[in-house]
Amino acid sequence: MFLYMNSFRTAFRLISSSKIGRNRFNSQPTLFSTQYKSITQYPATPNSQPADDNQHQSAAPFVLNFSDPIDSQYSRNQASIVCQKRRIHPTAEIAATASISDSVEVSAWSVVGSNSTLGSNVRVGRLVEIAHECRLQPNVQLHTGVLVGPRSVIGQSSVLFPHAVLGYPPQDRKYRNGPTRAVLGDHCVVREGAKIERGTELGGGTTKIHNHVLIMANAYIGHDCVLHRDVVVSGNASLAGHVELGAGAVIGGHSALHQRVRVGEGAMVGAMTAVRRDVVPFTVVSGNPASLRALNYRRLWPHLTHFHRRVARAVFQYLFASELSLFHGITRSNEVPLINGDLGGLYPVSLTLRERANQIQTSNALQILLNYKAHDNIESTQYLMNVVNSMTEFILQHDSSRGLYTLARSATSP
Repeated sequence: MFLYMNSFRTAFRLISSSKIGRNRFNSQPTLFSTQYKSITQYPATPNSQPADDNQHQSAAPFVLNFSDPIDSQYSRNQASIVCQKRRIHPTAEIAATASISDSVEVSAWSVVGSNSTLGSNVRVGRLVEIAHECRLQPNVQLHTGVLVGPRSVIGQSSVLFPHAVLGYPPQDRKYRNGPTRAVLGDHCVVREGAKIERGTELGGGTTKIHNHVLIMANAYIGHDCVLHRDVVVSGNASLAGHVELGAGAVIGGHSALHQRVRVGEGAMVGAMTAVRRDVVPFTVVSGNPASLRALNYRRLWPHLTHFHRRVARAVFQYLFASELSLFHGITRSNEVPLINGDLGGLYPVSLTLRERANQIQTSNALQILLNYKAHDNIESTQYLMNVVNSMTEFILQHDSSRGLYTLARSATSP
């Protein structure tokens, strides 16, 4: 047994000392394979000299450091391939018809499909796949394992964290592999494992994510969804197809939104909530089953004076719960003259939610009330008017087949 092991070690040393056992990086590697763009061969070492047999050093793996500036110099142990201003790893595959800016970095084993465009300072991590006809704006960062589907668009300065998926085929039986796409706006952040499907032929063809949107880890955005500016989708939340989130909406973790649900501007959905109806702007819906809770005070109060906060509460109660006048609890004898024809009505007895909203829009009573103290804070007055108009217009325009979340059962009729 001892003689057998000794002979095995001797044979292993002979093989490892020969050229057969040497590292294959001694030769100068071609940057791309034959079916991809042909570029002049570059040496595997920074000094442009092939490694000597006696002084051989294996090429260190290319590490994409997102904290380093784009023009920083890599050390000898970090450098792989320097192609003018580009840093492209030799194992990366870039189609001949792809358009690559000079300052782009592409890490190991990544793929860039045909007719795709990568803007300046784009950084592509390891094992990233960018399909054909994609467009990446300047300063985009794709971390390890990101998958970008065909015809996808990523806005400038957006970041996709490891294993995020953008623009892959939707999970919809009606989809027939049409030329649909997903569009991600500027300054968006898509965290680990989040999935954003592309649109379908019947749903408009585009899943649209507007600017400054945060999508947290493992969230799911279905086909043909529209997320407006400053939306936050928390971890593990799921949005079915055709969902629309208004500007500044917040979706709590582990929540689920039914198909074609609309969440209004500035609204908030609590964690672990199943949403089956539309959510009125600037309100909070939570619980299971879900129900309307209150105004979104966190969003509204910083912009309103104390008087306008009372008005906002009164409008909310008038629309969704109270059987009292709109001005009950707001007006005081030393604040607003009660003997005024314009302030006489707005009693919601036996009125539906849509009728109450229409009454607020058509009457000038609320405007008179707000103008009474407009001189105190013009910005607060205008902000509250915009909030009320957003709420009433949403109620009047919503699809009656889905209904709205309300406080009073009598007000659920559209």
